[in-house]
Amino acid sequence: MKEVLNTLLVFSSIAFILGCSNNDVTFYQGYVEGEFVNIASSEGGRLEKLFVQRGQNISTGDPLFVLESVTEDSQLSRAKAKLEQSKANAQKSNLEFEKDKNLFAQNVLSKLEFEQITAKAKVDQNQVLADTATLKQAEWSLSQKALKSSSNALVYDTLYREGEFVPSANPIIRLLPPQNIKIRF
Repeated sequence: MKEVLNTLLVFSSIAFILGCSNNDVTFYQGYVEGEFVNIASSEGGRLEKLFVQRGQNISTGDPLFVLESVTEDSQLSRAKAKLEQSKANAQKSNLEFEKDKNLFAQNVLSKLEFEQITAKAKVDQNQVLADTATLKQAEWSLSQKALKSSSNALVYDTLYREGEFVPSANPIIRLLPPQNIKIRF
């Protein structure tokens, strides 16, 4: 019994001494919160190459991933060829229009024939504009197959592996930029 009282006295003395310390430490309760950025392509396809890993810090402009782009490459080639053909047709129509404008002024061509030639020249010019837009769309689709980082960030997670099919608009990588980390109290 005496040992129990001595032990109790020793522990109470230690607790009393520790409680009398002069620490002016202030503690705050809170938590850290992160707003993630999900990186996805607007085009679907097989994940050909993943350039980043979970936990890696990346910089602005670093490549993130490349999706298979066989279809987009062929669409781009077709769009370029069609635009070249349209430009050639428009140039030919413009030459015919200039030649026939003089013939119409000399009353060699009827008004109906001249209007048909004028309409064909306008149609060919509009076709060039339409094919230019198609080419820009094909270039944009191809650019969506290989994305780069738009800011410095931590790669928090990779949601697909190389070789897997990624549906369009599905996140492939989850990033955590340093400016998106907030402390809440």
